[in-house]
Amino acid sequence: MNVIEIKSVFFKYQNASVPTINNVSFNVKEGTYSVLAGLNGSGKSTLSKIIAGLIAPEKGEVVFPLNSRVGIIFQSPKDQIICGTVSRDTSFGPQNLGLSSGEVEMRTIESLNSTNMLSYAKHPSMALSLGQTQKVAFSGIIAMHPDILILVESVHQSNNFQFAHRAQHKLHQALAYNNLTLFPHTRAHQLQRNAF
Repeated sequence: MNVIEIKSVFFKYQNASVPTINNVSFNVKEGTYSVLAGLNGSGKSTLSKIIAGLIAPEKGEVVFPLNSRVGIIFQSPKDQIICGTVSRDTSFGPQNLGLSSGEVEMRTIESLNSTNMLSYAKHPSMALSLGQTQKVAFSGIIAMHPDILILVESVHQSNNFQFAHRAQHKLHQALAYNNLTLFPHTRAHQLQRNAF
């Protein structure tokens, strides 16, 4: 079953001479790990934002199954942190899903534990290193239990190789057990280097 259908998507930034996304079409199957690779400026981030619903295509459409939840982790993690403490930031998404306080607390603890940030739960969000901030951004998204997870060159910024490996393992577990569809993108030259 397709969980993402990209149909003839077109997008051009204002004052740009050429479109960033020009008649792009593809499908992503449920429970798969798909990679969007290309050079800097090739439109990977723009297409990711279109898929996540953050910007609208000028032409074409993005189709999901009914009630699909899309999570996106940005290249710059500080852009994604909105609350003053680590635990409040991680719990923000689940709270806005209308979950019970017990479910929000459980998801917050599980997510922070999976990124090895539980001991930082009460720390100020803006006092974290870039790698720690990336972990908190990741925690906040996985706490919402997305069906589709878009990674915009996210894990490579972590200052902790063990976290990157652990996060990759958690993502593979989610793929195997929850039919999560993972849709990262990367620079073309990193694809071969990071292949496993």
